[in-house]
Amino acid sequence: MSFKKIIFVLVTLILMSCGNSSDGPLDSGPEDASTYDNSSDGNGDAPPDSGPFDTPTYTVTDVKVDIATVNKAENLACYGTCSNPIDLGQVVKFDAFLLEISGNPIFVKNTPEKRENNIFNISLFNTAYAYSPLPPFPRDRIEMLNITSTENFSDEYAAGTTLNIIFQIEFSEEERFRNVPPDIEGFIAIEPRTGRLLQLKLIQPPTLSKKHQFNVEYMYDNGEYFLLTTPLVSFE
Repeated sequence: MSFKKIIFVLVTLILMSCGNSSDGPLDSGPEDASTYDNSSDGNGDAPPDSGPFDTPTYTVTDVKVDIATVNKAENLACYGTCSNPIDLGQVVKFDAFLLEISGNPIFVKNTPEKRENNIFNISLFNTAYAYSPLPPFPRDRIEMLNITSTENFSDEYAAGTTLNIIFQIEFSEEERFRNVPPDIEGFIAIEPRTGRLLQLKLIQPPTLSKKHQFNVEYMYDNGEYFLLTTPLVSFE
């Protein structure tokens, strides 16, 4: 076989390889992104292709707990369930009471990298670039959440006993991506990510003491632990 024919065959094979590689889907990004659904209908499991970007994330610091009541006024735009802070000495209804765990997001900067569609990195062939950044999502996961009171809540729930069974998830960052179980045990079981706001609603009234100071134990999967304490709450 002549030298010219050999060169022709090699060039043909290279062109065919490049054409095939450009037909395949782009990398969907890190595995962690598969947990989330950024589709318009909220029914899928995976975000759109992030292209050459690392999936942007943030961590939540300066975690705190606040007490609030549900605000049912219409035409309010709120992140999560609309609520009003509880004033000192204010008496509240149990079914309007919220615990709100929140913090400050620290965003991780991501740098785009070019994606090439040829396997030989020869200047003879074009280089393809794809840029489709995703909105940031929480990096850490919630490993533990436990709520107790300094006072006897009922005959069943003495002071210091976990009250997780009588609180439900009202709102979490996780709800933007998938449906979450309303009970705390089920919520923790899905290894939810942290977020800027987690709201928990009381679903059972106190039958013994009407004044409670709640303690919230909250821990990330990286071992970071928070012990949060509310002001004294007075129930009707």
